[in-house]
Formats: sequence, C-alpha cells, structure tokens
Amino acid sequence: MLSMIFMAVSGTIALMLPLALIIFFRRRKGADLISAGIGAAVMILFAFVLESGVHKLVAQSPLHEPIGENFIAYGIYGGVMAALFEEVGRYLAMRFLMKKQWNNPSNALMYGAGHGGIEAIVLLTITMINNLAYSFMINRGMMEGLIQKLPQSSQVQMQEAVQKLIMSPAPVFLLGAVERISAISLQICLSVFVWLAVTRREKKYFILAFGLHFLFDTLAVLVNHWMGTVVTEIILLLAVITVVLLTARLWKRVKRKMSVL
Repeated sequence: MLSMIFMAVSGTIALMLPLALIIFFRRRKGADLISAGIGAAVMILFAFVLESGVHKLVAQSPLHEPIGENFIAYGIYGGVMAALFEEVGRYLAMRFLMKKQWNNPSNALMYGAGHGGIEAIVLLTITMINNLAYSFMINRGMMEGLIQKLPQSSQVQMQEAVQKLIMSPAPVFLLGAVERISAISLQICLSVFVWLAVTRREKKYFILAFGLHFLFDTLAVLVNHWMGTVVTEIILLLAVITVVLLTARLWKRVKRKMSVL
C-alpha cells in the first residue's frame, strides 16, 4: 500500500510541478504560453522521436555490443546523444520559432518548464500510472491471467517487470520525483544558456549548455553504476542546485545590463 502511495505522489509531482512553473512564469513574469508549448514539442520531436530513432539504428548496428557491454562507453554515448539532440533542438527553436518572444527573457524560463515538464510527464507520470495499474492487478490476483494472455515472447519480459515492481522498496518510487525535480531545474538552466547564445550571439553559452547536458547525463550513468541509485540522485541534486544558483546570478547580471541599455 505504501508503495502505491509513493507511486501516486511521485507521478503527481512530475505532473504538477511543471504546470505550477508554467502558471508562475505566466502570471508573475509575463512569459508567453507558446514558449512552453514549443519547449514541449521540441522535446517530443528531438528526444522521443529523432534521438530514439538513432538509438534503434545503433541497437541494430555493429556498435551495439561495444557500447552496450561497456558502461563507460554507454554513459558517454548517452550523454552525447542527449546533449546533441536536445540542445540543437532547443537552439533551433529559440533561433527560428521564438523571435516574437525575444522581447521577454522570461520566455527562456517558460521554454525550460515546457521542455522539462513534458519529459517528466512522459517518463514519470505515465510510468507511475502504469505501475499503479499493475500494482492494483497484483493485489487483486489478476496479473497472472493478464500475463497468460500475452504473446509468448512478451510473457517473460512482463514477468520480470512485475517481479521488479514487487521487490522494489517503497521509498524507491519517490526517487523518481527527486530525479524529475533535478531534471526540470537543469532544463530551465540549459534553456537560459541557449537563450543567451541566441539573443546575445555568444557561442560560449551554447557550448556551456551542451557541456553541462553531456556531463550530467554521462555522470548519471557512471555514478549509478559505481554507487547506486540513491547516491546518484543525491549527488545530481546537489550539483543541480549549484548550477541553479550560478545560473540565477548570471541571469540577474544579464538582465541588469539589458535594463541599462
């Protein structure tokens, strides 16, 4: 029962946090809702469609074994792909689709809320809804009948997923919320950097966004392999807090210069 409560809490946080940020940026900062929509659309297209398509191609290529069997290579590969597709998508969107939003720098924050928000909803909220449905069926003794109705090729995979769900300690399901809070915060910071790269024509900010995205995604894989999920989420959360504080200082300094001009 506690596991199901934590699933519901985690999924709700992943849904409500981006919505709360979008409302805040709209009401308090005057940001345009279209910026969040563009951020969400870019995430779906560049990460969930294009990047996933490349992953499928790599999985069917000779590169699959050397990458999959070496966690360092896998971490680097994942970091490069995530940074490449998301940051290029972010840059193109801000450069060509958001020219009308350039007059309000807070649209960078709104974009980040949409970009990171749809990621949280797809990766965590929907997952927790599925987990809750499976947990309900397990508690009612309905899961075995469902598995038997699946094709033979899918039964083993489903049984492994159910076993993992049953064996997972309840607090584990809250880690997803911690991860998404970190991810959304980082996505907003990365959006600020790319916004500066676009509006101020300074490439260093795009390089910074790309480098940070690569670093965080790669470290997530490596640290998780060495130290486990709990330690990984704590380290990443502390690192994200540091990035947020530094980004806030940069953001205030840039906005102060803009007001003087």
